[in-house]
Amino acid sequence: MKILLDYGTKGIEADIPDENLLTIARQKDESVLDNPQAVLKQSLAKPIGSTPFEDLCKGRSTACIVVSDKTRPVPNQTILPPLFEALDGYHVNTTILGLWNAYTHRGQSS
Repeated sequence: MKILLDYGTKGIEADIPDENLLTIARQKDESVLDNPQAVLKQSLAKPIGSTPFEDLCKGRSTACIVVSDKTRPVPNQTILPPLFEALDGYHVNTTILGLWNAYTHRGQSS
């Protein structure tokens, strides 16, 4: 089966033998959140399959937040304010250390 892979600006075609192809994974169309910060707050309060953020913060006075560098498309301006607000509300505000994950990936190739 010939498959067009998203690669570069035009894509690249791959010819995969049918016996080696189990399925083709496709990204679902998702709607844009009207209020992503509210969704983040709700997710911190009631995460799926994990301990609530408040419980993780109990007895803590410091936090380390790892933030990607600007080469990664992470919406830090959306994520960080509710996170800082939650930490402050749980009295984890003595020291907040930001750890930027910079320069850990290889350089661009031609």
